[in-house]
Amino acid sequence: MSSETRKGFGCCGLIVLLVIAAVAFVIIHHNSDIENFDKGHQAYLQSDCATALNYYDRAVNTWRFFNYGDYRLIVGQEGFECQLFLEGVDKQQANDFSGAMLAYNSFVSDHAASPLVDVARTNVKSIFTENKPADFVNEDLCKQIDKVLINDLIPQPGTNLPPVYFACGQLYENTEVSWLGIDYFERFLSGYLDHPLAPEVKSALIRAIVARAKLNGTSILPTPEQSGTTDDGSTVVLIRNESPESLRIVLSGPESRIEQLEACSACSTFSTSPSFCPGIGPVGRYTIKPGQYFVVVESTSDTGTTPWSGDWILDSGFEYTNCFFIIKGYRFGW
Repeated sequence: MSSETRKGFGCCGLIVLLVIAAVAFVIIHHNSDIENFDKGHQAYLQSDCATALNYYDRAVNTWRFFNYGDYRLIVGQEGFECQLFLEGVDKQQANDFSGAMLAYNSFVSDHAASPLVDVARTNVKSIFTENKPADFVNEDLCKQIDKVLINDLIPQPGTNLPPVYFACGQLYENTEVSWLGIDYFERFLSGYLDHPLAPEVKSALIRAIVARAKLNGTSILPTPEQSGTTDDGSTVVLIRNESPESLRIVLSGPESRIEQLEACSACSTFSTSPSFCPGIGPVGRYTIKPGQYFVVVESTSDTGTTPWSGDWILDSGFEYTNCFFIIKGYRFGW
């Protein structure tokens, strides 16, 4: 055999060896990738996202030449879910509980079918178990509370939601925007009037309404005229609603009261102020302690109606009467 022939066989043998080595390299790495994927996927199913991301990173960064099956697609989806989920975990571990709840809520909204959703709910439950809402609620969470409720993310809402509403309202007390707390106090009282915190919430609502009236300005409401005397020396205020709108009456003074007066179904608005009270609307009768009160009367069914407010001096032994109606395109009358 000539030297040229031997040289040709040698070159062919070398090529064969290189091909075998390349194939072996691909197979070995592919098997390693599959193993990393399997370990990462199992960690993902067990909600161990830190471990899952570690294995997924190895699998994605070592694959070469060929892709087998849908591994990359699965890794990308599960890895993305883990990254979002860990945002909530990291915030929770940093004691940013409101931030954690919002992160978990975003995760639940965008990945409702993920097995990590149950863990997110469990983590939120632990936040409420280990902390009081007043200690972690912030403005961001309060502004997005409706989105959190849509996902049913607050555990045992009958127990945990009332103090959340109260805490949200309290965030704004003693600030320049104290009136922003009104909505949260109203939500509390509309759903949990028998809650042990209800008296505190009602007092807070009264303070917020009074603060809003003083800040924004209202039509002046002077002390009503005495309409009679009382046999027992008590102080009685009679308010007749001659308008088609429901009223809220707030009295802040020696005692604080917040009352609702239903609309007059047979009443309408006036084009000019009537010369006398029609006397057909519902009447609220309120016995209160005598003294000086700041009073706010506002519509709860029409935000476009201008409220009234003013300081009233109410003496013992007398009855006082006010009649409220609406002048079209203007405001309340009395």
